[in-house]
Amino acid sequence: MEHGTRLKDVLEAQRKQELLLMDEGAQRQAAEQQIQSQLDELQQSYTELLEGQKVIQQQLRA
Repeated sequence: MEHGTRLKDVLEAQRKQELLLMDEGAQRQAAEQQIQSQLDELQQSYTELLEGQKVIQQQLRA
């Protein structure tokens, strides 16, 4: 009977570990999405700054 109890304990520990790994994966994915969003915003700001710089340079040449 002890073998059955140990097997049950091992299976339960394995199930808990799998749940933790799934949670960690979800957290990592959410963090990656947040970082990607921030990168997209930075790229958009950079593009807008470059466009503004071009306008200013054209105005200075006029």
